This record gives sequence, structure tokens and C-alpha cells, in this order.
Amino acid sequence: MAPLRREWRELREEVRHIHASVLSVPPKAGLKLFETATGLKRHSTTLQYNMLNKFVGRLADIQVLDPACGSGNFLYVSLQLLLGLEKEVISFGTEIDVLVEPRVGVQQLKAIEINPYAFELAQVSVQIGYLQWRRDNGFDNDRTPVLQVLDVKPERKKNNRAAYREYGLISRTRSWTPPSPTASPQI
Repeated sequence: MAPLRREWRELREEVRHIHASVLSVPPKAGLKLFETATGLKRHSTTLQYNMLNKFVGRLADIQVLDPACGSGNFLYVSLQLLLGLEKEVISFGTEIDVLVEPRVGVQQLKAIEINPYAFELAQVSVQIGYLQWRRDNGFDNDRTPVLQVLDVKPERKKNNRAAYREYGLISRTRSWTPPSPTASPQI
């Protein structure tokens, strides 16, 4: 989250600078102050809208994978952090009269789990946490269906190679072979 927070701080300062520069522009000769400010404000608001919504889009594109999700705590905390940062962006947009739509959701979470009970627990934990966060932070929960399907793969084999391959974490099917002892450098 640290790189995203750093990027958000830089973006917020840039948008603040654009917003402040619009408020301090002197009128052009021959134009009324209202006409100058309105045209400039419209352009800067579009720029600010694009910048903030592009950042929220980046947050919504982040995929979180937990290869041994257990009860889903890592996924739950990851989602809470993403939602918190998204809320900061939305709140800032509200301060400067720029609409930013929330896009972060449970569909960004990926998990692999061996235990079917833990698999179900992870799904329910994340869903309930998401709905509670939205309620506690003033967002609507009028979704249908209420519970979204998570991309959680219950793996019942000891070897999770197929699940890892499905997520693109393993690209080769060949097994690794150690180098021969004769090829190792002499010390």
C-alpha cells in the first residue's frame, strides 16, 4: 500500500494545485470575470475528474492473491485498505466538486485454499466485511445479489500446481531439475 499512498499524495497535491490555479486566474481583457472563470473551471474540472477517476480505476484493477487464504483475514485486510484509500479519493473529489464513483470490490480478491470449510469461511468473512465497511462509511448496499461470488479456488490436492497455473503464477509445465554437481563453480 505504501507505493499507492505515495502516488495518491502526489496526485492530490497536483489536483490541489490545478484547483487553486483556477481560483486565482485574472480575467482576460474584454471578457467578463464570470465567462473567463466558467470556461477555465469547466476545463480544469474535467482534468481533475479524469485524474481522480483514473487513480480509482487503478485501485479497482489491483488483484490480491492469497495462495493459502485460510479464514480470509489477509484478503479482508487488503480489501479494507483499498476501500479506505478509495474513500479518501472520493472525499477529496467531493471537497473540490468532482464526482468520483466507487469501484473497489470483492471481485478483486483471488484465493486458493485446500480446506473446504476455510474456503467457505473466507468467502463469508470477506463479504460481510465488505458490506459492513460500506454501511459504516455511508455507501449504499443496494446490490443484487447481496453476496458476490469470490474467485476462490478450493484445492483438495496437496499439490496446488494447477491452481497456481490458473492464476498465471506458473508458466512452465516442466519440473525444475537441479544443476549437475560438475557444473557448479569451485570455491
